Amino acid sequence: MTTSHRLLLGSCPGSWGVWFATDTAQIAQDYGVRLQFHPHADRHVMTQPQVERFLSDTDPQYVSLCLDIGHLAYGRADSVQIITRFPSRIGYVHIKQMDPVILAKAEAEDLAFARAVAMGASCEPPSGLPDIPPVLAALEQVGAELFTVVEQDMYPCDFSKPKPIAARSFRYLNAAGLDAADLDAAGLGAGGLDARAGAPADGGAA
Repeated sequence: MTTSHRLLLGSCPGSWGVWFATDTAQIAQDYGVRLQFHPHADRHVMTQPQVERFLSDTDPQYVSLCLDIGHLAYGRADSVQIITRFPSRIGYVHIKQMDPVILAKAEAEDLAFARAVAMGASCEPPSGLPDIPPVLAALEQVGAELFTVVEQDMYPCDFSKPKPIAARSFRYLNAAGLDAADLDAAGLGAGGLDARAGAPADGGAA
């Protein structure tokens, strides 16, 4: 993505990007698909003001938010505030945490997100940001069944590393209140895990 694309939600009112998102969502809905917009580090929507403007300027009939709490934390956005202010817009959830020390270093040195991830920015819960229990409590108040993905961006990474982390994360999140299936049903028991590891360090994170 070029720098010019990051001006999607710039200072100009009536941003073409907001129009594009809504227009695309309308087309998708004609085919039975609902658009879930994903904020992302180093992209055009990642900070609190950017997310709030995007949700305020797009049509709730067509556009929902993929609440990725890790990318929002990377942009210093407050997921609990977003859930509280826009509960009906939360359509899909990514649970992820960011290491606060590496995040501060990335900010201080203006590092690309891919480089920060290679340094370990995306970390195993509950060691990072944001604090997960308040997020789960806020999502509970939404009163909707939300498809949720638990992620940790790990590249480069030895392929033996993700599965034990995934199992520990799964147990932690269940204890924290995430209503999820048992470990075997989730593929974290004896049957194994489809872990996404070794992804390219050029912006391939979800």
